[in-house]
Formats: sequence, C-alpha cells, structure tokens
Amino acid sequence: MGLIKFLLKSMFVLIILGIIIIGGLFIYFYYFHVFKEVRICVPEQALDTNITCSTNQYCLDMMKSNVPEFQNLVSQTNNSPAFVQSAITKALPSIIFCGTTCRIRQMNENSITGLNQPAASCSSGYLEAAKIDIHGKELIQLLIYMKNNANLFK
Repeated sequence: MGLIKFLLKSMFVLIILGIIIIGGLFIYFYYFHVFKEVRICVPEQALDTNITCSTNQYCLDMMKSNVPEFQNLVSQTNNSPAFVQSAITKALPSIIFCGTTCRIRQMNENSITGLNQPAASCSSGYLEAAKIDIHGKELIQLLIYMKNNANLFK
C-alpha cells in the first residue's frame, strides 16, 4: 500500500513538472524566441519630387492624397497584423522624407532581407529603415492574416 501511494505521488509530481515545462516552453517560443528576423532596407539614393516641403509629415500627406498606388498600399496595410503596421510606420520616414523638397527612396528586390535567407545587415548602398523580429506571437498573427487574405498571396 505504501509503494502505491509513493508511485501515485511521484506520478503526480512528474505530471505537474511536465505541465510547468510545457507551459514554460510555450511562453518562451510565443514571446521570446525569434523565428525570423526581417529587415526593411532602403537605398541611400532618393528621387527628388521637386515639391517644396518643411516636414516629413507634409510629404507623407502629399503621397497619401495624390498617389493612388500609395493609397492602395496604406489601405492594405491597415488590415495587416499590428507588428507589420508598426514596421511600415517606422520605415515610412526613411522612405518618404523632406529635404527642402520631398524625396522618395524606391523599394526593390533588395529592400527586404531575411525572408528566404538569414537576415544579414542591409546590402551596400542601403540603409536599414526597420527591423522586424518574428516571434511565435507574430508568426501566429501572420498565418491568420495570410489565411484570411489568401487572395493577396496568389
């Protein structure tokens, strides 16, 4: 009888330890482990629009109100996960900015690093506009977004 009680107590302790370990791993991978590091890089060279400005916000507002492609991009990102919106908001002042006239840095295939390869620093001639660390939480948000917006990824 004493052996059975001992085994039951041991099994109970092992089950509790297992739950704590699994919970700890879940918390670690959900909040802390970086599954992917993505960098948004912009060219150092910028196109001059010849539109006189005094602030970056003026240039952003001009783009939002006068360029349909930019309006489409903004409306698409409004539905994206919060971490994507945050990265775009952080990167925009590096892409569209005021330097006595509004200037725009063009995005191209070298602008996003880390999607298909390890995220090294930006290539030569590029500046880092934003860095996105994708943890488990962001990965789940991204998968849900992709599932709900499958038409954007065809």
